[in-house]
Amino acid sequence: VNILYNYAMAVCMNPGVPPEFPGEALESKDGELGDYAPAPKQCHKCLKLKPPRAHHCSVCKTCVMKMDHHCPWINNCVGINNYRYFCLFMLFLAMGCLYYTVLGSRLFFQALAPARKRTIKLKFEDIQCVTLSWLVSICIFCAICLLGGFHLYLVLTNQTTIEFHTNMAGRQIAR
Repeated sequence: VNILYNYAMAVCMNPGVPPEFPGEALESKDGELGDYAPAPKQCHKCLKLKPPRAHHCSVCKTCVMKMDHHCPWINNCVGINNYRYFCLFMLFLAMGCLYYTVLGSRLFFQALAPARKRTIKLKFEDIQCVTLSWLVSICIFCAICLLGGFHLYLVLTNQTTIEFHTNMAGRQIAR
């Protein structure tokens, strides 16, 4: 249920398109300017005002505040509004894959055992299905853990994927 909820929220939620009027982005609830006072710059692609840390998505054709990346799996940008749901989706997906892998281990190892030593009768098609699904689950778990670890690093260092790559390029040039 958590996998589907967080996936749906990441897909359906507005990733954080800047407001049309820059005053809305800069004003806090009490009407005063927030901590970040730099004036928004104009995007050279869509010609709208964009606040600091906003980037233009070439797929969505709009600017997104604190844009991390455009994700083909959710067919949406990952930005300030849906980043939490994207990370929770990855967390619960990894937990689901781990759960399936642990529960399916007994059946997987039964499928690998010689036919005379199996305690469960399996047809050849069942063995193929069990083996493939167990291996796919492990592969997805490993991939999601790597991606989740990277995003945990980004959260801890207050960066987006775009900023990470920009900073890495800057470090390479500085050498």
